[in-house]
Amino acid sequence: MRQALLSFHIDLSAGCTADTPGRWEEVDRPNGMDGWILNLTTAGQGRIGRGSRAFTVTAGRMLLFKPAVAHDYGPLFPDCMWTHHWVYFFPRSAWFEWLAWPEVAPGILSLDLAAHELLPRIRHLLEELTTTAYGPWPRKVALAMSQLEQLLLWCDHANPHQRSGVDPRIQRVMDHLGVRLDAPQTISGLAEVAGLSMSRLAHLFRAETGLTPLQFIEQQRIARARELLLMTGRPIADIADDVGMPDATWFARVFRRQVGVSPRAYRAGAGREPRLS
Repeated sequence: MRQALLSFHIDLSAGCTADTPGRWEEVDRPNGMDGWILNLTTAGQGRIGRGSRAFTVTAGRMLLFKPAVAHDYGPLFPDCMWTHHWVYFFPRSAWFEWLAWPEVAPGILSLDLAAHELLPRIRHLLEELTTTAYGPWPRKVALAMSQLEQLLLWCDHANPHQRSGVDPRIQRVMDHLGVRLDAPQTISGLAEVAGLSMSRLAHLFRAETGLTPLQFIEQQRIARARELLLMTGRPIADIADDVGMPDATWFARVFRRQVGVSPRAYRAGAGREPRLS
């Protein structure tokens, strides 16, 4: 039986982890996360992976872990310092073309910014984003997402292997879903939109986004439901119908699995505060 991906049950979380001799910990998430993880080493040395696939990160190395990719990292040695800033997030559809970084290991992308003139700007945005995410502002997550958007754009500018964007066939599917979340969707129908076979669509979609088409649809539907729950007073059953999940019981179950609380509790205020990992 396939295990569920670990989730923080929020749209965005950010922080800074400082491992020092005598006070350090390793992260081991064999199944990875449901969202993306950005990680920038700012001091010391870290170990990513184990055995023959392990590699070392030093100050200025930025990593991106795709969803469902194992997280196995920590200081290079127990007596080694390693400071790294991180962000857990779900990319907006338009962002995927900025995430085409060089792949350093399966599902792990990397930029070496150590000598790049943009590193101070990117690091400042990352620190500012973390402060914003835990600030007193009512729209702090939206503000932090806007800072993350800037950060990813600057990273894209620093990407030596910049490409034109997401495969246009996959972008067509994402655009299609963006305006038809309320409609029933099938893999065969999406394959027709992309002009691909179902198996080719499944492979290419996951390679581009880190998710299966059905996982992407579910994420987008719940993200839209969260907006409607906070911004409108419409009945929960109507919102479920609006996002293509007319079975209210099923909607509530999926919502709780992704967000950590029921739609009613979320609307009342539970589960909106970001939590550190």
